[in-house]
Amino acid sequence: MQKSCAIALLLFLPFLINAQSGALKIAGHITNDAGEALPGASVFINDSIRLTGGVDGLFQYNYTDALPVSVVARFVGHFPLLSKTS
Repeated sequence: MQKSCAIALLLFLPFLINAQSGALKIAGHITNDAGEALPGASVFINDSIRLTGGVDGLFQYNYTDALPVSVVARFVGHFPLLSKTS
């Protein structure tokens, strides 16, 4: 049985925008259903940018492209989780 992949994305609306660079900070913590970190989980931003979560399940990226943005977290043995905003 596959488990769902929980992701605590810091994707607040509106996003945290760095006024000097115009970058959008996308950050989060990838965990399982029990709240345990999933080290090395893959994070995809708009299907083109791939990140890898750290040993603590944390990831961060300064996004400079246009909205909307979609973030997908994947980990072996878990269903992927999608988060979107416009």
